[in-house]
Amino acid sequence: MRFNPVISIILGFIIALVCSGFLKLVTGVSGYTIGVIGSLDGAFALMIGALVTTFLAKEKKIQYGIYCGIILIIY
Repeated sequence: MRFNPVISIILGFIIALVCSGFLKLVTGVSGYTIGVIGSLDGAFALMIGALVTTFLAKEKKIQYGIYCGIILIIY
């Protein structure tokens, strides 16, 4: 199932936020701390969101995965 690029970016962003929240819950990191575990949680969530976006996009898949990653880094 392939989606419109905008929808796939939005879904990747939402999944990355859910993954980040779940990882923060599991690791016990509270809030937005600057530490090794917090950075690894954020990096892992960013990779999962970009991967989901890449798989869901119709065309120019890697380009939209990069866009989702940039949006997550800015957020």
